[in-house]
Amino acid sequence: MLPVLENIKRAFGVEVGISLSQPAAAIVFPDWQKKTRPLGEYIPYFSTRPEVTQGVLSAELFQAAESATIDRALVDQARSFNRDYSVAVSPLLDYAGQKVGYLYILKDRTETLGKIRRTLIINLAVYITILIIVSLAIGLAITRNVIDPVVGLTRTADEISMGKLSEKVEVPGAANEIATLAKAIDRMRVSMKKLME
Repeated sequence: MLPVLENIKRAFGVEVGISLSQPAAAIVFPDWQKKTRPLGEYIPYFSTRPEVTQGVLSAELFQAAESATIDRALVDQARSFNRDYSVAVSPLLDYAGQKVGYLYILKDRTETLGKIRRTLIINLAVYITILIIVSLAIGLAITRNVIDPVVGLTRTADEISMGKLSEKVEVPGAANEIATLAKAIDRMRVSMKKLME
């Protein structure tokens, strides 16, 4: 069984191990008290990387697994040696269907979380850049189509009020309502010029 766990480690890039209940450990591993410390009622029997297992597994994790149903794995998260791990704990049953321990799988999530953070930062930068470009384009369009023609009409209206009635009112690039306003001001200029003659 142990070579199978090593093959799982190599194939999937995970750490794998087995913890046995103390009665089962006494049968398989009679002098366990001398070699390992228990985690609650369970003894770490085998691990592909014992130092990580000792940092991640806890008696509380096995207690939580006890409360889970016998046919389902408990999936949790843990942190050890400044690394984040996903932990899956599934019961090991003997031939009579009695729980004798747990099979656990640890997956280092640190690199995955780092990649997710980098991707989020890149996406955020792209979205902010797009937002700035769209905002500048909208601002430029409003300036060219609304503000500049209104400023031009205001200047022309000031000149008309000072008596300069000879120049035709023209607003280049004006459309819709602003063009209509420009024509109305030009008609007013023409009417004022006829009245003054």
